[in-house]
Amino acid sequence: MIPGLRVNTRSADFSVTIDFAGLDTFSVAPGEWFDRRILETYRQRTSHAAPRFFCEGGPAGLLPIAVIAGFAPSIAITMDRHDYVSFKARYHALPNSLFTIGPFRIGGTSDPVFDSTRIGFDDRRSAVTIRPRKKTLPLVLGVVSSKV
Repeated sequence: MIPGLRVNTRSADFSVTIDFAGLDTFSVAPGEWFDRRILETYRQRTSHAAPRFFCEGGPAGLLPIAVIAGFAPSIAITMDRHDYVSFKARYHALPNSLFTIGPFRIGGTSDPVFDSTRIGFDDRRSAVTIRPRKKTLPLVLGVVSSKV
């Protein structure tokens, strides 16, 4: 999380909770330009030296069909007291340091355009909560694909 800091993730006190204000899946499809018959017709007609583009494991072997999006995500990390105190002290000692946890970028600048995350500390629970500053944009969590 923070360079040089170790958190005991095997501790009985350690937990991570991820919440979303909303979670949804929406369908995606290629435009009218896409013709699956071209892939089926020319799938096996590439040179033997060429990569197998349209097969399993190939760079064009999957076709996105849906996007999974989360809205207003938050991550709560609870840790043992020692790790929490160390984390909090290190975080406040390095106000301009940048670190990431999943999609969250924390610190690194005071510019509100680039400082995308808000971090909160709960001393009573030894917990750190991380949320985006802007809650108006969804976060793409994954893409569902089908074989070409």
